[in-house]
This record gives sequence, structure tokens and C-alpha cells, in this order.
Amino acid sequence: MKEIKLFILAACFLPLASSAQSAFNYGALFDFFLYGYSAGISITATSVISPSATFTAYPYGAPAGSLVTWMKNGAFAGLGNTLSLTGLKNGDAIFATLSPPVGFPITSNVIFISIPTAPPTQSFVRFLTQPAQQVACEGGTLTYSVTTTGGFGALRYQWYVNGFPVIGATGTSFTTMPLTFGNRNDQVYVRIFDGFYYYTSNAAIIYVLQRPSVWLSAASSTNVCLGQAVLLNITRNGSSLDFFDITLNTGQTFRSYCCTLPIEYRFYPPLGTTTYKVAKVVSAQGCSTVGSDIFGSVTINVAPPCGGGGAGLSGSSAQATFPNPFQNTLNVQLNADHEAFSAGDELKVYNTLGQEIYRQKLSADNVEIATSDWNKGIYLVHATVAGQQVSLGKVVKE
Repeated sequence: MKEIKLFILAACFLPLASSAQSAFNYGALFDFFLYGYSAGISITATSVISPSATFTAYPYGAPAGSLVTWMKNGAFAGLGNTLSLTGLKNGDAIFATLSPPVGFPITSNVIFISIPTAPPTQSFVRFLTQPAQQVACEGGTLTYSVTTTGGFGALRYQWYVNGFPVIGATGTSFTTMPLTFGNRNDQVYVRIFDGFYYYTSNAAIIYVLQRPSVWLSAASSTNVCLGQAVLLNITRNGSSLDFFDITLNTGQTFRSYCCTLPIEYRFYPPLGTTTYKVAKVVSAQGCSTVGSDIFGSVTINVAPPCGGGGAGLSGSSAQATFPNPFQNTLNVQLNADHEAFSAGDELKVYNTLGQEIYRQKLSADNVEIATSDWNKGIYLVHATVAGQQVSLGKVVKE
């Protein structure tokens, strides 16, 4: 009668023993009723959220010689109390069976792999560099650029000026057309589209410096004797707080500072007829003007030195320069009445370009000039005595 009861009990439970995920372990129940021992097995994992994990089995109550078999998704995966797997995927099912030498296999708990979905590598576009504020001279150009990171797709760029798209400006950088003074305070920015979202950069303000315009005119007589000074007036637009460097066509360069309008330029022209024009104007910021923004010219006629004895000199032989030619020393003999010398009496020497290279106040009849550092060539000696200009002739440096 005992055998019949056990068979009936086994038959009642047998159809339910195939499910590895069953909440009740029927193999352990059968082994208990049939063979009198109570065995079981449980498993753990180092991780259930990564593609790699090590699993450990903990069998208990089983007779010697019992075997632990690992299964992955119902397929054989390995033997022993530990199992290491790689390449696991979300939803994989891992369990183990404990097989005693005699009796039914006992199934462990099931571990399901649950790997979180990897965060997307894409992100919103972020500007690493923005369009920079820049300054250009009138007629110049400016180049703006941006650098970015992120984006959910390929990035498309469109540059704008004052809210209007610039045709063809669809790259990471944008170069303006030549700027006019009217472009000052224009605003430049870029919009980026990544296929899902639009992103707008900061706006950069265009700063344009006005190109200077100049007008040249005469401020004194244009018919002079060699050694006499000439004044030129140069008027420029605006009253910039900075300076302008002005260059004449003859090479002379001088600097105009703020708020002095017109500029008065004093110089000594060379012998002959010369027409003067402004060749170039450069502002402190480097903006230059040539050509169409320069107006006016002045023609100056320079005659030979104005001769004749002046007041305070004694006759036609009242002056002499020696030696002539000279080398390291030039002597000037005036033979003037000492009472004729005044605060404005002086001796001047010019080169053939009309440039003054020496000046000395007169207080004695005889003047000795050190000339060792003078260049070889022809020089013109002039004296001013009692307000009268006197030419002392040409001298030659050997």
C-alpha cells in the first residue's frame, strides 16, 4: 500500500515540474518524499545591470556527488558553483539546477538581467565660442566665427545681420562685405539647426572707424626766397580724440592731434617750383586714406636767396664764409655793428632741399660752426640782422 501512495503523489505533481520559474520547487518535494532528503539551491550575481557578471550557486542538503548546471535562457551555460558571462543583454534569464546522484533535479531562483538603456550621446548644442566684438576701418572687412559642441543631428548654420539672413553665409564663420561708416552698430549673429532644435548665438556689434578725409591749402605766400618758411593748412574731417599721421607727396610726415583744425604745417621748401599734395593719412587706429578722400594742392615757387646787405651790416664786403670748400669747421664773418644785434638776430644754414640744419643766435661778428657731422654737399648760409634777411651765399662740404 505504501508504494501505491507515493506513485499517486508523484503523478499528481509531475505535470507541474517542468517550469524553471515555478514559485514552488517540485524536484525538491519529490526528492523529500521519495528519498527522504531535503535539498535546494539559490544563486546570486555580482551585477544584473551590466553586460558582464559572475554568478554563484549555493546548494544545500544535497547528497555527495550532486552536480550544479547553469542555464541561460533555457540553454546550457556551464557547470560548477560559479559562472562568469559576458555579452549579456537586457532580459536574459539565468538559473541553475542541482542534480543529485539519485532523484529529480532541483531548480534555483531565476536572475533576470536588466541593463538600463544607455544615455544618448547626443545633447543640446552648446556654444564654446561666440561671435566676438570687433573694430574695422571704413572699407575693411570683419570675420566672425563660432565653435560648438553637441547636437542631435548634423548642424546647419545661417548667419544674420540685423535680423536678415545673409545669402551664402552657412558655415561656422562669416566674412562681411567691405564696410561703410553706415554699418556701424550693425549686429551679427548665427542660428544653428540640428534637425530638431534651433540655437541662436550672442549678437556681436560691428564697430566701424571713419576713414579720414583731408583738404590742403596755403596759409602764407607761395612765392618765397630760399630759406623762408611756408605755412600749409590741412583740414581733416571730424575731431577725433586720437592723432593722425599725415604724409605729403614730397615725403614730409607730421602728426595732427585732437581738435586742432585746421592743422598748420611750417616748413622750408627747396629751390624751384614744387607742387605739394597730401599723399596719405593714417589714423591712430591704423585706418588710412589715399586717393579720392584727399583734396587740394599747393604750388610753391622758391627763388634764390634774397641778397643785399641789411641794416646793421657795413657795405658789400660786410660778410664772408671761409674756408670754402670746408671740412670740419665753417667760419662766418659778419663785420656788423654790435648795437644792431637784437633778440631775433640769428644765423641759419640750409641744405639744398631747404631743410634747416643749423641755427644760432647772433651775439658776435665772428661765428665758428663745427661741421664734422654734416654730410658732403652744398649748403646755403643766411643771417637775420635787425629784422633783415641776408644771404651769405653757398658753401661746399668736402
